[in-house]
Amino acid sequence: GATAALTLAHRGWNRIALVERLEEPSSSSLGKGYTVALKTRGYKIFRELGILDELRSLAIDNDKCSTVVLSRGRPPIVSKPTRMLRSLLLERGTIVRFLYQKLENVSQVHVLRGTEMEGIMAPNPDGLAQLEIRDRVNGQVQVLQTPLILACDGMNSGVRRVLEPSIPDVSLSIFPGKTSHLRYKALSVPLAYQTGDTNLDPYLKLIWLGRGFGRDPDRNAFNLAQWPCGADPHVSRRGCVTLPLDHPIWKVDDLEEMFRIFEENFPHVPVRTLVTSESMQHFISNDGINFPNIQRIRTLAVNVGQSSVVFLGESAHLFPPDFSEGLNSGLEDVYVYNGILTSSQGDVLGASSKYHAARTCDIDALLHVVQQASPFLYGSGRLGQALHAFGVSLLEFLSSRAPQLFTPYSAYLLFEDMSYSEVMRLSNRTRRNLFIAVIGSVSILATATGLLLTSI
Repeated sequence: GATAALTLAHRGWNRIALVERLEEPSSSSLGKGYTVALKTRGYKIFRELGILDELRSLAIDNDKCSTVVLSRGRPPIVSKPTRMLRSLLLERGTIVRFLYQKLENVSQVHVLRGTEMEGIMAPNPDGLAQLEIRDRVNGQVQVLQTPLILACDGMNSGVRRVLEPSIPDVSLSIFPGKTSHLRYKALSVPLAYQTGDTNLDPYLKLIWLGRGFGRDPDRNAFNLAQWPCGADPHVSRRGCVTLPLDHPIWKVDDLEEMFRIFEENFPHVPVRTLVTSESMQHFISNDGINFPNIQRIRTLAVNVGQSSVVFLGESAHLFPPDFSEGLNSGLEDVYVYNGILTSSQGDVLGASSKYHAARTCDIDALLHVVQQASPFLYGSGRLGQALHAFGVSLLEFLSSRAPQLFTPYSAYLLFEDMSYSEVMRLSNRTRRNLFIAVIGSVSILATATGLLLTSI
């Protein structure tokens, strides 16, 4: 929403109202904070606004990061940086604070903090939609008349809820995802190999491999990943834990028991030295983030009288957060819509239908890619994770030897400057050629075996 408001102001629009439910939108829960990968598709709108260099100064270049994996009884495993992950890494709250600081210097935008949309009234005599906005503290209601409503209000969109009874096409379609059974929580942990060693490279990704706990250690084992969270040394590193909803760790509500589990799972890490009681209590008490089912709205834009309602970001499409595509696709929504407004010469009604036609194929393609990208990545045990690592390595090898036939892992293609439709096309080509290669190899082997038996 903040990016959309800045974009309209950059176009020269005046009297822009940003309805913000929170009093402090830049604040984030310690337990829910996470690092995002801002990719080319996401940050090109910031380049257009002329603020990309400032944002880049707050971030870490993902393609310059090394990865260190720590496990008990083994030396650290170090992976070198890879250019396949070109993106900017920073904490989500840093992006939000940056954007709202920019809004403070834009006179055309009025941020209505602590307010929410109450309803959409019938159009006024001029055909303009009328929004009822309620102050969440004093209950005062005001009415805004506008030719354009950009619904950037997330997965529980109030705009969508209000319009759905009269416009069924704004209802959500839900698709199964391979990660919808997962929960994510973050734990504040300093970046350290061992006690006192906390001044490590800010470009370092650190992964703790767990050995398990309790009566079924193989099933209960979990890992903790610490991703870079930007250039600001004052932003605490977050160790992220992603596990199935039925994992026993989520049922623990006792501080001492949780410390015991972490110590048993990570015997090679001085857990009590690195993690404060306050941080661990935050980890226990917050709800975390449940990975949602993949969802998308049937139509991305509708007209109400002589006004347009355009759905952007998670109000229009919802994806699991593991690839940061929720953020990046939402920012690209703003970029695409802004381009269509320009080509439509400011014709808001005409731009709405053009936006739906231009964007819907790409969103469908992203839906397909996300459904197929991580069949073994989470919650599938050591065998599943080994299969995932093997598949990624195999595709990397094949794409380096025969790039005209194969491409890297589809999640890596999301980091490239290409449309989601192109990512899907290349992924499908790779899958088809792999199938042909396997069938061909089996046929050749069977033929060779038959010839050998005949000769005997």
